[in-house]
Amino acid sequence: MSLNPALRRYAPFVSATGLAAVLLGLPLAVDYKTTLETIHRATSGGSRSSDGHVEIAAVPLAPALGIEVQSARIATLGASSAPHDERMRRLVLDGARVVVDLVNPTPARETTADPQAPRTVAARLAAMDYDTLLVRGGDVDIATGLGRRILLHDVSAEIASSRKGHWTIEGSGRFNGHSVTFSGRWSPQVERAGVRLVPLAFQLQSNLLKARFEGHLSTAEGPRLQGSGSLQARKLRALARWFGIPIAPSGDLVGGSVVGAVDWSKAALSFTAADIQLDGNEATGSVTLKTAGPRPMIEGTLGFRQFVLARYIPAVMGEADSRAMTPGPGHTKLVSLLAALDADLRLSAGKVVAPLIETGRAAMTVGVRNGKLQADLAELEIEGGQARGRFTIDATGETPSLAFRGTLADVDAGRVFSHQLKRTPLYGRADIGLDIAGTGATLPIMLAAMSGKGQFTLAQGGRLGLDLKTLVSASQAAQIVGWSAAGRGATTLDRLEGRFTIANGAVSLDAVTGRSGTSGWTASGKIDVAERLLDLAIVLMPGLAPEPPATIREGLAIRGTWSDPAISFMRVPMAPAASVGAGPRTPSSPAQLLRN
Repeated sequence: MSLNPALRRYAPFVSATGLAAVLLGLPLAVDYKTTLETIHRATSGGSRSSDGHVEIAAVPLAPALGIEVQSARIATLGASSAPHDERMRRLVLDGARVVVDLVNPTPARETTADPQAPRTVAARLAAMDYDTLLVRGGDVDIATGLGRRILLHDVSAEIASSRKGHWTIEGSGRFNGHSVTFSGRWSPQVERAGVRLVPLAFQLQSNLLKARFEGHLSTAEGPRLQGSGSLQARKLRALARWFGIPIAPSGDLVGGSVVGAVDWSKAALSFTAADIQLDGNEATGSVTLKTAGPRPMIEGTLGFRQFVLARYIPAVMGEADSRAMTPGPGHTKLVSLLAALDADLRLSAGKVVAPLIETGRAAMTVGVRNGKLQADLAELEIEGGQARGRFTIDATGETPSLAFRGTLADVDAGRVFSHQLKRTPLYGRADIGLDIAGTGATLPIMLAAMSGKGQFTLAQGGRLGLDLKTLVSASQAAQIVGWSAAGRGATTLDRLEGRFTIANGAVSLDAVTGRSGTSGWTASGKIDVAERLLDLAIVLMPGLAPEPPATIREGLAIRGTWSDPAISFMRVPMAPAASVGAGPRTPSSPAQLLRN
């Protein structure tokens, strides 16, 4: 039977609890009189097959749990000719179709049953009047607030009484093509604070999921499980697709687990005081899964000891390997993680580990609605400074988009490029403002298409990783190739500031000026991030003394790859206004850029 994809997505949140309610909930059929009377009416004049089975239909077993047997064949094992023989303590339930409505169970009706009515084999089933119940070839259909769907097929199980009121169960079934095994135990009802509770424990396992619960089940205000439990998944994205959530495959979410206090009722499953592991990242906190809306909703507060970021940025937008599983006609289209669920999370980490960037403590809030993510970064230690701002990711269109608007304060910006350039281009602490955005199916494509603007200020002074005056003199004799040939000298800076724009993965320097004492320099050109190429011009500027109407300035042209550029001498005609004292104006802080 094909499942409705819009409804199938709720299976992960109700499968274990639904199965437990079906097979462990029989002792909570609290209105036995009503149930027995209904079964007696359904079977006393009903049909009986030649092999001794009794056919039943529309029999409520546990109204408080919304459990009803729509159809089944019941018999006593080995007593085909005497199905009412109460000496037979083993019952068989063949081909049962069981419907469970855990969200809106039907209350039991107030009626009075005839205590002298004969106890049929079906009535003995409801009264738990047997030693063993064998379930063979059954289907379990769990209803949600939005409709119904088959959850488990080919269910086979054995329910046995170990002593009066104490029961065990073991069995198996199939869900969406995968085998599932389960086991459990429960005990007689107890009453606490006027509420009747059934102590129980169960385990569920497949090749993708392991679930465990121990606690109690109550029905005072609808079915509710409370206790302790755990969920373990080997491949989270594969697990989601198994449960009908069409998330595209990617490199992240390889494995995860949650262990903690469990509270399940209706359309919400909560873990509190929980230990959570995701791809090796460990956290403590609370998390709730809600299924009442059009998409699953995750809410939580999590604190990570350390969070390794490298795998998540590209995967959350749907990486290239998802194209290898593009569905054919009649199949559900695979979507990104953002399009498959909503979220409201408060996250913190003692340390964030990111590629090529030195990062530390972080705190942020993340909201996901209708395929759009907004992350407000309250704090991120980065390159010795602090980053704050807002990330947005939009996965609703054919091509995902990412944007960031924020500031980086007191960061060691030069260290970020030291690995690629084979030397540190800048020493000192900078304030940087950014307003950037990009689109693309993968992270490399997105970076290549990035555009926006920014500005930076090195207000406290520092050093440029080149000795400009020495290089100007040396390059007049011959072109210098490679950073190693440029020497290890540096240029002292009292101040460095400027603007830049980003387009198609290239950074264009606009109005960049550096000053050291009464002299200085200007820089312009492009830095191509995608191709890792440089095309820069650095021009030495005079001091503040009056200049003639026109003059020739000396400078350097730096062109080629990031790792081994060619450095050439050049002479540039300059207007009189192009001096350090009358250079291009730049804003005094990164915040000015963001207000423009």
